This record gives sequence, structure tokens and C-alpha cells, in this order.
Amino acid sequence: MSEIDLDKSEIRDLNAMLHSTDGKKAFTVINPNGKHNIGVGIDGELDVTIEGHAGHYVGGMNKHAEITVTGNAGAGLGENIMSGVVRVKGNSSQYTGATGRGGLIVVEGDAAARCGISMKGVDIVVGGNVGHMCAFLGQSGNVVVCGDAGDAFGDSIFELNLFVQGKVKSLGTDCEEKEMDAEKLAILTELLDKAEIKADPKKFKVYGPGRNLYNFKVDNAVLPGDDNASISADKEQSHEYEEHPELQESATWTRQTIKEIQRAATEGIYSIRGGGAKRKVPHFDDLLFLGSSMSRYPLEGYREKCDTDVILGTRYAKKPLHLDIPITIAGMSFGALSAEAKDALGQGAAAMNTTTTTGDGGMTQEERASSKTLVIQMLPSRYGMNPDDLRAADAIEVVCGQGAKPGGGGMLLGQKISDRVAMMRTLPKGIDQRSACRHPDWTGPDDLEIKINEIREITDWEKPIYVKVGATRTKYDVQLAVKAGADVIVVDGMQGGTAATQDVFMEHVGIPTLPAVRIAVEALQEMGMHRKVQLIVSGGIRNGADVAKCMALGADAVSIGMAALYALGCNSPKYDAEYRKMGSAAGYYDDYHIGQCPAGISTQDPELAKRFDTRLGGRRVENLLKTMVLEAQTLARACGKSHLHNLEPEDLVALTMEAAAMAKVPLAGTDWYPGKAGF
Repeated sequence: MSEIDLDKSEIRDLNAMLHSTDGKKAFTVINPNGKHNIGVGIDGELDVTIEGHAGHYVGGMNKHAEITVTGNAGAGLGENIMSGVVRVKGNSSQYTGATGRGGLIVVEGDAAARCGISMKGVDIVVGGNVGHMCAFLGQSGNVVVCGDAGDAFGDSIFELNLFVQGKVKSLGTDCEEKEMDAEKLAILTELLDKAEIKADPKKFKVYGPGRNLYNFKVDNAVLPGDDNASISADKEQSHEYEEHPELQESATWTRQTIKEIQRAATEGIYSIRGGGAKRKVPHFDDLLFLGSSMSRYPLEGYREKCDTDVILGTRYAKKPLHLDIPITIAGMSFGALSAEAKDALGQGAAAMNTTTTTGDGGMTQEERASSKTLVIQMLPSRYGMNPDDLRAADAIEVVCGQGAKPGGGGMLLGQKISDRVAMMRTLPKGIDQRSACRHPDWTGPDDLEIKINEIREITDWEKPIYVKVGATRTKYDVQLAVKAGADVIVVDGMQGGTAATQDVFMEHVGIPTLPAVRIAVEALQEMGMHRKVQLIVSGGIRNGADVAKCMALGADAVSIGMAALYALGCNSPKYDAEYRKMGSAAGYYDDYHIGQCPAGISTQDPELAKRFDTRLGGRRVENLLKTMVLEAQTLARACGKSHLHNLEPEDLVALTMEAAAMAKVPLAGTDWYPGKAGF
């Protein structure tokens, strides 16, 4: 048996030793003194005993090992456990077993709030009481509570067995008492035996899902005698308002506004679609470059270099990413997109030596194989999250918000939950998937710092850690992410797209990308971290001019999503007839959530997916990236710059007062912008 004294050794040294040990071996950790991230990411049949009290995330992402804490444990005990056993002799804090996928967690004392939150197959046995919201958003597995349970027990669960011997203060939404049949009694008896807790199984009650949240309910989808029913019931036959140019339309009550009111009155639920905000907001078109004539000299386009490379993750990562171009592919999930489309995105990005990103739903083998450099996203849902994929990725992006819906969670409707998607997300096939709006195992920036360190420990401090935020309170979000230890910040403006969300969210939440860039840069400058922590900007990036303008405003790189989908062939006129059958048209289609994409891109229908040529799609993405880079280089050379990162705000002017104020560049023909000191 090996003994490690944490008064004399660092957590990094302990975890490195545990990660490198092969075969069965016993370790004893003394003087833990509440330190965080002890024994995270173990992948071996080890026996680890922690003598005393442990901090956050002890045993996080455990595989195979048996870990015992003789005292109490902090938040996130056994977070995302894959297999093995994690046991605490005392009490555990919040989020015990959060997102756990397998194995067994035993707390011989009490477990605090949100025990088993978003669990995905783990078994949890608590000898005492559990706090409020136990098993919230749990997907599969079993929870045994030998004492009492707090408020909102089993709220919004999918497929769980929840066994309680004592009292339940209140049941959460869609949780109800079930019959204790022979099968459930056998499960309970076995779990009590494995946990080595003596209790009479016959004294327990069992609770499970009412299954009323499996699909969106539209209570009044068709009202008897409603002439407007066809507006929602059949888009192909929906009523359209005729043009009457001789009449004056109300600026407030437009035909589109009236149509939406009538749809809401018919359906009784908000409109869901994909894409991004459709309203016109100040954007990069409102800025112009000041090319060179006399006071500045341009660079010759065919003879003088204009470099485009960027290094991401230089702050802490042992292996920062060195990309040839500052344009990356944003996170889009397998589930929202077909596996073929994800593969093509990887091929296109690899050809240009840039990154692609997994999105919500986990890493596919095709995507990992085709992507030279792959960023794995860690979202609140934690779908498909496991230590093997974390280590296989080249960077990890912790997603705290998205431009299309900052403050909201994701959704993937049942039409797109195929067998493979269901397996990767541990969901029943064909039901509507709900992603939480916040992470299950931390509640603020101080916790995020500990979470980031857990990820670093699991990946041996090799991978850059990104933090992605939706553009809202950008200054404070950026600065808190820096404080939490991020290597790279991703800011996603309101023009950012998505596969499915509420229309009201996309149109009325967040700020445009244009002001978000400037605010984020100033936030980094204020901390003395500009260029030390890299900034990636996304949300409505369409062409090389947008890229160059982001660079001039201080970004290190940009990320594209919708542009990449259009490059693949989404909304192609080739499929106009099929789009029209669905009540849309080429160039207008935004129903990505229904899974009927005729181009085979945003679908899980195998027949539709067959239409998509992966190799051709990859070439098209490559061509788009190549063109955007050439455009950006052309503009940079015109401004006399030998590198895209040499572009600066002084190279820009604004066409409108709004753009001048937001970007803090002068109104064209002046040296003034609204709010400039001295005016």
C-alpha cells in the first residue's frame, strides 16, 4: 500500500500518480484537509482510501476504482462517475453523483441538495436524508434514501427508480408514487446489500416519472370550429395574407404580428424554430475600413505576406492550439445535425488546419476521425460526457451561455432522437430532450474555478479550457471567466444560430455581436489579459469582411455555425420544391427541429442523411473557409497590415451613430463617436 501525504504533496502529483498506475493497487491519502479534486479521472482498478475530509469533486469521472472517504465530502462527489464505487463514511454536500453514468455511490450519512441531479445511470444509496431537488432532471439509474427526502423530490425525471424509507416533503413536477412490484423490490434489495446498509426493503416506497414531460403538450392545438386551425395544423395549407399595396399596414400590428397572435391563439404554446435572430440589428456592415493611400502604405497582395495564424490556450495549457487561420467551426451537436454533416465539418476544418467543435450530444467517432483539431463542449446537459473523450479532445469548451438563447437551455425534439442519439444521451428513443440552462454541479464563478481545475487534473493540464458565454452582461461574464481560470473566452452574439429554441428568445434576449466584441476586449484590457487570454467571437459571422472587422476590434479568432451549414448545402435552391411542401422555401427554411431536412444535414432520418455527400460537403466548407481568409487578408493588406491581428480600431469608421457608439470607432468623416470623452 502506498501512502500520500497531501501536506507534503500537491494534488497534481497525487492525480498524476493515480492516472499512471496500472493493475490493482491500494493507496491511502492522509491529511486531505478538504482539498478539492482528489482522485479525479481515475481509470484503473485502484483502491483509494482518503483519511479525513475531502473537498469538491472527489472521485469525479471515476472508472473502475473503489474510493472511500472516511470523513465528509464536498460538492460534486463522484461527479460524472462511469463505474466503480465511491463511498463516504460521513456526509456529502450538494450535487452528489451529478450526471453520473454508472457505478455506485454510497453516502452513509446525509446528502445535501440536488443529490443525483441529471444522473444518467449511476446508483446512489444514502443512509440518512437528502436535501431538496434530489434527482432533478435525472435520466436513468436508481436512488435509495434510507431517511427523509426534501422538497421537489424527483422533479422532471425521465426513467428512474427513487426509493425512500422515510418521509418525502414534496414531489417535484411529473414525479409520482409507483407500485413496489417484485422487480423493483429486487433492485432495492440488491442495492442495499451492495451498499452494506442494513434496512428493511419492505418499508420503502418507490417513486418514478409520470411521463407527462416526454413531449410538448399543445392542449388547444385545434379548437372546434376555429377557422385559423390550419395555420398551425398544416403549414402547407396555412392561410397567407394577400398583398394590398393600396392599403396602409399598421407599424405595430403588422400582418406578421397578427399571424403570430392567431397562431398562439390556436396552439397555446410559443413558436419553436431554428436559425437565429431575424430582426435587423447593428452589425459589421455598419463599419468600413480605411484603406491606404498616402499616409499609410498598402501591402502588395501577391508578393507581401499577410499571416493568419493564431495560438489559442497560451495561459495555462501544456499543449495550446496553433491554427493556420483564425476561423473555427462552432459547436453543433450530433442530434441536431446528422453524423454525416458532422463528419463533413471536421473534414473541411482539418483541410484548413482549424478546429471544429462537438456541440451538445457528445463526440462521434466519425467527427473525431475527420477532425485534425477537435474541441469538445461541456454543456449543462453533459450528454455523452466521459473522461476518454475529454482526453481525446484537443480542447474543452465549458458552455455557460449561447447567443441564440442566453439564460435558456437546449431542446432536441423527439423526431430527432434516433437509436444512436438516444444511446449517446441516455434518453428513451423518440421523446423530447430537454437541456438544463445551468450546470448541475456548480452555481457560480468560484465553483467554476474548481470545476475548471477538475478538468485540468483529469486531462493532465494539457488541454486549453474555453469558457463560452452568450452576449448579455458581457463585461462581467468575461472578467469572471478569466478569474475562474479560462484560457480562452468565447462570446456569442444574439445573431448566433441554434437548432431549436423559442422564437421569442432569439428575437428579444442578448445583445448584437458588434457591441459584444468591443465590450469583451475592453474587459480583458482592464484586467491586463488581452491577448494573454484569447477571445473568440461568434454570432452572425458571414464573410471575410466580418472576420477582419472582428480582428480590428480586438478578437483573436471567430467561429462560424450557420455559415458553415449553408456551405454544406442547407437552404439550397436544389431542394426548393421540398421546402415548399413543408410550408417554407429555399432561403427561408428554419424548421431545423423537425428533422425533415431535405439536404440530409439537420436530420436523423437515415434516408434523408443518405442524400448528403460527406466528401463534397467537406470540400465546400474548406472552400468557404479559404474564401473568408482570402477576403480578410485582402482587407488587412489594404490597411498595410502583415498579420490579421495587426488590424486595429483605428482602421475602422462607422456609418451610423449606433455602430459608432457600440464599436467605439469614429463616425465616418469625423473623429467623434457618441460617448467619447471631451464632448
